[in-house]
Amino acid sequence: IIITTWIKGQRVVARERRALEGSLQGFIDKIQHEQPPVRRVPGTAVYIGHHADLAPLALHATFKDLHELQEQVVILSVEMTTVAHIPEDKRAVIDDLGYEHDGIRHIHLSFGFHDKVNIPETLKSIHLYNPEFNVNLDNAAYFISLSRIIPSKRHNLFRWRKSLYCLMARNAISTSDYYKLPIGRTVEMSSLIRL
Repeated sequence: IIITTWIKGQRVVARERRALEGSLQGFIDKIQHEQPPVRRVPGTAVYIGHHADLAPLALHATFKDLHELQEQVVILSVEMTTVAHIPEDKRAVIDDLGYEHDGIRHIHLSFGFHDKVNIPETLKSIHLYNPEFNVNLDNAAYFISLSRIIPSKRHNLFRWRKSLYCLMARNAISTSDYYKLPIGRTVEMSSLIRL
C-alpha cells in the first residue's frame, strides 16, 4: 500500500509540476527577448530542476520576482539510470540552449544507481572532460525547487492515500542532503502543489 501510494502520488505531483514549470527552451527564449533586458548580477547560480526539458520553478521565481539573473547560470537536471555505474566522462551533457554567449547553460547529469551523487564535486569535475565548461563554482549559489504538497478536494487519489502521501513527502530525505549541496550557499524555494 505504501509503495503504490508513493508511486501514484508521485505521478500526480509530476503532472502538476510539469504544468507549472513549462518548457525550458520557451522560458530561455522569453528571457532572451525580454524588454527591458533582464539585469545580470555578478556570480554563479545553479538551478536544480526535476526534468531536462522543463524550467525549474526556482528559476521562474528568480526571474519573476527579482527580474534579474546571475552572470553565469547553470540549469541542472539529474537522472538516476538503471545501470550500476556511469563513467565520469560520460556523465554530463551540456547544452547552451541556442544562445552561445549568454552565460546560461543546461547540464543533464546521469548517475548509475551505485554512483555517489555529489552535485558540487561532479560539476567541478566536468571541466576536466569538457574544457568549454568554464564556470566559476567556488562561490556558486544553489537553488532547489521543492514541492509543498497539500491535499485538495480533487478526485485524483482517495482521501486516505492523499494523507498517507503527504506524510511520506514531509518525511522524505532533503534534496539538499541527497545532492550534498553546501548548506550556506543553498536556497530552497517551495511551490505549493495541490494533490
